[in-house]
Amino acid sequence: MTSIVDAAAPDHLDGGEPGAPPASDDGGERAARRGALIALGVGVVVVVVARLWGQHVEWVVTEGRANIGAAPFFGRWNVIFRWWLLAGVAVGVVGVWLAPRFARTWSWGRVLVGTWALHAAWAVSLAASDGLHRLTTPLTSRFEYFRAIDDVEAAGGVSDYLSGYVAGLADSPLHVRSHPPGMVLFYWALDRVGLSGPGWAAVAVIGFGTSVVVAVLLALRAVAGIDVARRAAPLVALTPSVIWVASSADAVFAAITAWGVALLVIAARRPARRVDSVRMAAMGGMVLSLALFFSYGAVLMLGVPAVVVLAARRWDVLAGAVVAALGVTAMFTVMGFWWFEGLFETMEFYEASSAEFRPYDYSLVGNPAIVALSIGTAGVAGLGSLAATWRRHRPVLLLVVPVLVGIIGAALSGLSTAETERIWLPFVPWLMLAGVALPTRWVRPLLAGSVLIGVVLQMWLQTPW
Repeated sequence: MTSIVDAAAPDHLDGGEPGAPPASDDGGERAARRGALIALGVGVVVVVVARLWGQHVEWVVTEGRANIGAAPFFGRWNVIFRWWLLAGVAVGVVGVWLAPRFARTWSWGRVLVGTWALHAAWAVSLAASDGLHRLTTPLTSRFEYFRAIDDVEAAGGVSDYLSGYVAGLADSPLHVRSHPPGMVLFYWALDRVGLSGPGWAAVAVIGFGTSVVVAVLLALRAVAGIDVARRAAPLVALTPSVIWVASSADAVFAAITAWGVALLVIAARRPARRVDSVRMAAMGGMVLSLALFFSYGAVLMLGVPAVVVLAARRWDVLAGAVVAALGVTAMFTVMGFWWFEGLFETMEFYEASSAEFRPYDYSLVGNPAIVALSIGTAGVAGLGSLAATWRRHRPVLLLVVPVLVGIIGAALSGLSTAETERIWLPFVPWLMLAGVALPTRWVRPLLAGSVLIGVVLQMWLQTPW
């Protein structure tokens, strides 16, 4: 059976694939540079405005109740430097220097493993700079899903827990109230197989959460070819948002969503009438449907596989994915959890949280500022270059544009006015794909800027996760 790594693109894409951008020309390079500079300028302005406006909201409008003392982020500014932070700096510097070269010269399998390892190493080294306990304590605080594991057994099992899930939300930890039951069941399953305790929870979150970069690269290879995917590898590995990956269950949401999307994208790009493509589509449908039971926000990522599948006119892939997804949904429904009921109950809890003190109009500026800082200089400049040279990178648009639409939808919904840096983690690696449009000579300096942002945020920003 064809492996997922080998199935990421048709065989004819392994060499000079048609999905790769054409050879550089002076006009294209100039446009890419101009777009990058404009985007960076806009990004700086947005961040500054969000910072000043956020301070006004925090201390004047809400008198400290908005919890954005570190505007635009949730939390507060408090510089804490420990020598262990130098390990994170070292990993970032080595990544900036070596990753672009290794991404070009290593075999594809080694590129995937290396990207995963670099992403995980940077996440762990930064998180552990405040002490090894920072790898576990954010996952086990009184607000987290880990505290609800015993509720599954207390309810009498999974089915009884799911049937009473919505009714019991008022007495559940804060983050449980804001999500479907998937993450609680994830921790419960680890406990049942003997991997109990916060240490194993952290290993699972970090190990699986950082695999998001592999899924994203496989999806990019499927639509744009292996050369383009190689170019994106260092970009997805070194994002400032990594400071939340090793300490937040949202990394798991990002990974499971990305794997579902990647499976469907790969299936859609395989030759028609192949049994393995339909099987892969069914797997993708199941995984994406499962993602919806980890995070309600996963629905905003459905646009990515939908665009790719519809563009390829792969109705067999669409049918296989839908049938499989309905099967997973039916299973949860039969066991007592109705997705829409949970969503509406969560919306009520959200409106009564500290988010009610954050003005909606401020979030329309604060959220873009958070995105800009989360994707760093490489991501922001990449979006500008992609916008300026989009005709040369049409395949990449299939993955990036639906994500931008999802972000806009999340922002306009009014349900993303708090903790966006954490809950929008699933968007970040897909936005980084825009960086393949950057001028080659700009990649390392811009990656260095992203690493600097990540290190500064780790040292300066204090949050509960």
